[in-house]
Amino acid sequence: MRARSVRRVVACVAVVAAASSSCASDDTRGSTDAQPSATTVVSATDSPTTTDPPRAPIWADEFDGVAGAPPDPARWAFETGGTGWGNRQLEFSSDTHAVTDGEGHLVITSQPLDVTTAPPCWYGACHFMSSRLTTAGLASWKYGRFEIRAAFPEGDATWPAFWMLGADIDEVGWPAAGEIDVVEHVGRDGDVVRGTAHGPGYSASEGVSARVDVEDVHDFHVYAVEWTATSIAWFADGVEYHRIDKGDEREWVFDHQFHLVLNFAMGGLLGGEPSPLDFERKAFTVDYVRVFTA
Repeated sequence: MRARSVRRVVACVAVVAAASSSCASDDTRGSTDAQPSATTVVSATDSPTTTDPPRAPIWADEFDGVAGAPPDPARWAFETGGTGWGNRQLEFSSDTHAVTDGEGHLVITSQPLDVTTAPPCWYGACHFMSSRLTTAGLASWKYGRFEIRAAFPEGDATWPAFWMLGADIDEVGWPAAGEIDVVEHVGRDGDVVRGTAHGPGYSASEGVSARVDVEDVHDFHVYAVEWTATSIAWFADGVEYHRIDKGDEREWVFDHQFHLVLNFAMGGLLGGEPSPLDFERKAFTVDYVRVFTA
C-alpha cells in the first residue's frame, strides 16, 4: 500500500525559555520530547520535496519472519523493565510483545494487565505490557538517512516512537549524548505526529520540535530524518517539515555514533492519563526500518 500524501504541515519550533503558544498542549515530557513554544506554518504540496533514495540501504529490517517470531536478534535487542524510562511511562517493557506477523510487518502491542498478577512498575502493579527494541551494542551510525514505514494505533495515551540515542549515553548521560526523535505519535493528537532534537540546553520540554498532520495516521506512512555533519531534516511521506542546522546558537552534539530505539510507550509525561479506550489491545505496526548513507 502506498503511503498517502501529507495534508498540511505545521512546524512548532521550541525556543528556550520562551512563552507557551497555541501549538503547545497540556502534556509535558521529562526526558525525550518537547513542548513547542512558537508556531510556524510551512507550505507543503502533494509533491514531495525529496524522493526515496535511489541507493540501497546499508542496514535494514523488512520483518519477513514467520507469524509469531521475535525480531532478528542480530539486529535488535530488547530492553526490559517497568522503570518508567525517565518519563513516568506506565508500561512494563517485555521481550514478548514485539513479533513478526508473517506478512512482512513487525507488530508491537500494548496489552492491558490484571493488576493482581501484573509485574511491578515504578508506581506499583503495571497497567500495561509492551516492548522496547534497540540496536545498542549491535549497530550504530554517524550520519545518514533513517527511515520507517509504519501505522500508528488508535488510543488516547498511546505513545509509540522511532528514535535515535547517542551511543555514548552510558558515558556522558542525557542530554549530552543527544537524541533524534524520527517520529512519535500520541493517540489523543489524532493525525498529528512529531519530530524532535534534544541536546544540552534544548532538551525535554525545550527540545527543538515540529509537528506534521498526515492523512490517516492509522494507515502506513513513511517517516524519515536525513542527518549530515551540518543539519538534520525531518520528512513525512517525502515532505520536509522540520530542520535544524549546526550553528543555530545551540550546542551541536550530533557528531558521533547513534543507535536506534523502537518502542511502544503508554501514558507518561507526554502520553498523559489513559482513558478506557487505552485498556484494549493496541498494535503499532512497522513495515520496515531502513538506514542509508548520508
